[in-house]
Amino acid sequence: MKLLVHGSGFRRPYRADPEELRCGKPREVRGNPDCTWFPSSLDWEWLGRSSGGSTPVGTIADLLAAIRAQPPDSIEELRIVGHSNGNFLAVAGTTLPDKVIFAESAMIGDSATFNAARSAFRSAQDRFRADGRVVLAGCGSGGIGSNLLELVSHTVLRTVAGFTQPILYAIDGTTRGPFVKDRSGKVIGRRIDDDARIVLRGKVMYSPAANRIEDILGADLLGTGALRTNAWELQPDAKSKAGDIFDVVRRCKVSPDVISAAEVGFRMQNEFYPFRGQVAGMGYAAELSGLRVIEDRKVKDKMTINVGKGFIDRITPTTLDQRVRELAMALDMTSQNRAGVVPAS
Repeated sequence: MKLLVHGSGFRRPYRADPEELRCGKPREVRGNPDCTWFPSSLDWEWLGRSSGGSTPVGTIADLLAAIRAQPPDSIEELRIVGHSNGNFLAVAGTTLPDKVIFAESAMIGDSATFNAARSAFRSAQDRFRADGRVVLAGCGSGGIGSNLLELVSHTVLRTVAGFTQPILYAIDGTTRGPFVKDRSGKVIGRRIDDDARIVLRGKVMYSPAANRIEDILGADLLGTGALRTNAWELQPDAKSKAGDIFDVVRRCKVSPDVISAAEVGFRMQNEFYPFRGQVAGMGYAAELSGLRVIEDRKVKDKMTINVGKGFIDRITPTTLDQRVRELAMALDMTSQNRAGVVPAS
């Protein structure tokens, strides 16, 4: 299944439709050029409805609850729509005329609230399929120089994707005001009268090429006709597999050998117990269903862990916690310089 969630904590900052439609428009059409329009939760609610449905989340706790509510081994993709500044993606905050302020309790990234919840998110990884992924649908969520995707990948143990540039949003409105022209006779637009109404929200597009056109020629030339109303059509252009345990497990299941088995073993150790054990190396045992700890003849006071094919075959989203506990037992045996076998139950 695919799960779409949207930030519900960005209240619309405008008192009425005409005020919102005037935001960023020239004064000649009764606009407010000193205002910068940002999408609010209302826009994402509309986008969610036209995308097949979306779950509102206003805090990190809400997001965790939405994941936990799904059956085990079920989420093919979790797509989170919110505001991003590259370092964080937020699902709640405050919109001002010239900027958006994120609420700390709603910030995905290196925030106190998210860091405190990381172990809980990791415990909920079994709701995802082994090949599942997370997409952070916010402006610049996968930008260069940010570790946001990597951090979330280590948190959910899956591939996490994002967007290197801004995502374009728009609203469509209607007004009975007359066309307004500049001194040369060029039409600027319709006058936005007090009876103006917004008729469509949730229009969205991601296109680096369109962003370049907007930067060079302005948003008015780009227009809104190319924007769509389906959040699933946004294609991310950045990703991190830094914490995706199952990426290496899949490769090892397809071609099991000492190299791929060692990669699985060291990846699990680095992810869960980076400072535990005295491990000189990882090996592979095709006939073994668990883990075998043996003395390393080359490195004094350190041991080697042979990873069994049966151990690797038994790594799934719902059994990962048990495999991690078995690895902990093997690592403790290396610290005690004690050889033996840890069976995979």
